[in-house]
Amino acid sequence: MEMLRARLMESKRNQAANSRAADRRAQVGSGMRADKRRTIRVQDASVTDHILNKQWNLKDYLKGNW
Repeated sequence: MEMLRARLMESKRNQAANSRAADRRAQVGSGMRADKRRTIRVQDASVTDHILNKQWNLKDYLKGNW
């Protein structure tokens, strides 16, 4: 009985950990290039939005004029 209880608890722990990991992956994304929303290039003083396909001057972007 004790062995069965230990196995059930381990299974329950694994299920909870897998559920948390899946939730985290859904929120964080894969970290791949396709997940990128904006590129901020300080050396070129430009900001590119990859979703809207727009570009801004870095100074204007930092002021909130976008």
